[in-house]
Amino acid sequence: MSVTILMPVYNGATFLARSLKSIGDQTYSDWHLVVGDDASTDGSAEIVERGGLPRMTLFKNPRNIGWAQTVNLLMAKADADYVAVLHQDDWWEPEFLATMAGRLDRAPHSMLAVSAARIVHPTRPETLSGLHLGWPLEKGLSCPSSTALSLLLQRNWIRCPTVLARTELYRRYAFDESLPFACDWLMWLRAAALASVEVSPEVLANYQLHEQSQTSGLLKGNLTTIDMLRMIQVLTAEWAGHEPVKDAIRGLTIGVTYEILADAGLKVEAGDLDGAAQQLRFARAIARRPRQAVLSLAGQAAIGVLRLPVMSGLRRPITQAGRRIW
Repeated sequence: MSVTILMPVYNGATFLARSLKSIGDQTYSDWHLVVGDDASTDGSAEIVERGGLPRMTLFKNPRNIGWAQTVNLLMAKADADYVAVLHQDDWWEPEFLATMAGRLDRAPHSMLAVSAARIVHPTRPETLSGLHLGWPLEKGLSCPSSTALSLLLQRNWIRCPTVLARTELYRRYAFDESLPFACDWLMWLRAAALASVEVSPEVLANYQLHEQSQTSGLLKGNLTTIDMLRMIQVLTAEWAGHEPVKDAIRGLTIGVTYEILADAGLKVEAGDLDGAAQQLRFARAIARRPRQAVLSLAGQAAIGVLRLPVMSGLRRPITQAGRRIW
């Protein structure tokens, strides 16, 4: 089966060569790369052109339109059986395409194959993410639709570079361009509602976090929370009267609330008490569990204390205590 790789690029000169090399190093050779340069100003397009990859096509947007819209435009060029989206910051291990394509080849009932991801940050320890954390290998490779969906309602376990999808998924759904942070989570929820998911515990993809990334910018402005709240609204309308699993919207709201509380904790550690207070207000407003409401109120009270200069040294231990509680 053939694979179309879509790569949205915007000012990615720092990491782009590594991502391109990881494509060239794939042991699976039946792929075509389609790059969409989103009006970069740092020479990213030239790096792509100099990369020397075979079977590569480059398109240049006349103006910056964002990664989701760029991918949606590139999707029209996808004429393969499977599609992968690799961002400029991220990279694959050499066996990624071969392993994921093999999973889908053997599971025609599944819409996605996902691997584990290594999450890399320049100043933090590496961590792992993946659906395998909720669906361990001893249960088999195919995670049933209802189980995969229930796991994804709790949190977004799936990082974009870990996914190989059937092209038909993206023919049915586009990435929601109004949700630059949550549009991938929304896509995986929709996919899991349609079919089972093939799960690989192998770390075959690497997800790069850094302060200049779009995700970091959205987190700083609390725009990730706005995206997640709007995602709930989108699916509330989409699933009205026929939720794919029982209490799906309630479960998603609980999951989003925990994500907001976790982000509030990170903001406290970083010294952004105003941002943390705003997140806690959001969490309290949508909390579906008493514990979440209590944590929100306790967090707001703690921030009031931490604003005192003599208490600044307690930000980290208080945040860590809050994480242990929830």
